[in-house]
Amino acid sequence: MSHPMSAAEKGRFVTPPASLLAKLSPFDYGRHQGIKAGHVKVFSEVCLRLNVTLLLRATNPRSIDYMSKRGYAAKPIDCKAKTADRDVQQGRQWIECAGLVADPHVVGVQAFGSKKLKKALESWKSFEVSLRKRRLGNGVVVYERAEHKGFYAVDIAEASTLNRHHGCLMVSDQSPPSDFDPRKSHIRAWMARHMSYLHGDYDLYGVIDNAAAAAAAAGSEVMHQEAVRKLRLLGHDNYLSSLSLQVQQALNEGFGDELVKHGEQSAYEHTASDVYLFLATGAVFVVEESAFGDAGREMPGWFEDLYRYVFKTGYLGRERISQRAPK
Repeated sequence: MSHPMSAAEKGRFVTPPASLLAKLSPFDYGRHQGIKAGHVKVFSEVCLRLNVTLLLRATNPRSIDYMSKRGYAAKPIDCKAKTADRDVQQGRQWIECAGLVADPHVVGVQAFGSKKLKKALESWKSFEVSLRKRRLGNGVVVYERAEHKGFYAVDIAEASTLNRHHGCLMVSDQSPPSDFDPRKSHIRAWMARHMSYLHGDYDLYGVIDNAAAAAAAAGSEVMHQEAVRKLRLLGHDNYLSSLSLQVQQALNEGFGDELVKHGEQSAYEHTASDVYLFLATGAVFVVEESAFGDAGREMPGWFEDLYRYVFKTGYLGRERISQRAPK
């Protein structure tokens, strides 16, 4: 820190407040389903090998079953649209959209939980604005990607026992055929080869460099200041610390799939959701959104204090969100 601590602040730095640590709950495989059970070990092993503490936002539990399945992929950074929470019925046909990115205007608002609906509608609008929306000669709409060959398209084929994901978003690394239309049988054969439906990815909430933090705090009241670079990835800001890419690569190798798509979220924004915390000791904790009265307002400052007093880490050049520390 660039200025001396007060006696009270130094006390909190040396001994983290009990009220802060009380928000940490032990991870429970039965209750905490925003991560694939087999992937918990991967996170713990990476923490031990790289001497880091990792924080992970819980993903949509319904996305878990689609991970690493052929024809499905984790959504990239240029897809900010939301995954649906529940399957929906249209007529006599059930649409399997839960856990997949879906157009709320096609699958219907009932596919999204009440807390998520507003954000889902806003995110879909932002998604459409962020890409080049192009209407083909046959009227089919595609979304061309920035800085990357390929496109997104909604599966508009009529829902059936063969087309279970009506209204869900797909991505391809290819350019769309001139007669691209998901309702045509020969195009569906092309889609099976070159397109994937999108499920929730793993959002790294934070990467704590344990060695750097320990060195900074050893025998003093100094906090490690983590420098973060802002780079562009697929037309969007991507925030990376010195360990971000190394962690991302190690995790994806452990999964055998590319499930972590970008840098750490806490470097640029705080959003309310359950967060899993993996220590290099192998211990796993959960910070539950429900532990806060007003999670959207309270969680940002709480996480900043967790970084500050427990992990002795902050972000270089960023002002504290909340100057009021816990008692």
